[in-house]
Amino acid sequence: ASIGHNVVMVNGERQSPGKLKDQPWNERIGGRVVEFRPGKERDYAQMDPSGAYPGGELKEWRRHIVYEKPSAAVILDEVSCAPGAEIETRFHSAATQTVRGNFISLKAAQGEMALIPLCESAYEIREGKHAIMPAQKNASLRWTPWFSVAARARGNRTVSAAIILPVADSAGAERIARSARLKTESAGGYSISYTSGKKEVSIRFVRKGDALTLE
Repeated sequence: ASIGHNVVMVNGERQSPGKLKDQPWNERIGGRVVEFRPGKERDYAQMDPSGAYPGGELKEWRRHIVYEKPSAAVILDEVSCAPGAEIETRFHSAATQTVRGNFISLKAAQGEMALIPLCESAYEIREGKHAIMPAQKNASLRWTPWFSVAARARGNRTVSAAIILPVADSAGAERIARSARLKTESAGGYSISYTSGKKEVSIRFVRKGDALTLE
């Protein structure tokens, strides 16, 4: 179910099942990869999962993923829905999750990472757990943690983002979070910027038709 995946939900509307037991696949349900652009310093992918939803609350969703080499990821979401609707962006991680004000700490034996949310409007970070029952013989019920970034749509199209990168410690993550910005650019474009150590990163998205694309 959608609550167990890293997806967007508008007013709680979940994705439609593409396959039910003893029923044929519904080939009309699903998404598509719009663009994939590998590069020396960055890899970029754009997907449109809108077709996975019933269309009652979420009208369109474009997700842009930038792999800022060697170890950072930047996600930008464009969501079309009614103004005032609640847009919830859900995340799961196998690491230990701790909300620390303006970022989420992700700790594991290998080290620490931070997820830094960026939204056009005020947001809140939620936490919870949901049950998982694997479709396996002798499987047992287990609970897995999640966290979400929830905000209200300011207009018919809302942009939000997240920066995910390794950090030395929580103090370092706090410094990066304070430097992070999501800005509106000319002609409907957006930019995401942050400073990590001595490295200043700036990623620009330009408007191309009815959606954004990496510059």
